[in-house]
Amino acid sequence: MRRKRNSSVYDTAGTITDSEAEFALEQAEILVRKIEACIIL
Repeated sequence: MRRKRNSSVYDTAGTITDSEAEFALEQAEILVRKIEACIIL
């Protein structure tokens, strides 16, 4: 994901597909929920 983000920011726009962006967002949301669970404990 980091390589794709780097390419999309510094190279050509549109190098990340909608499905890749959605997947990245889903993964980020999962990570946030896991972090929140650790903080609450």
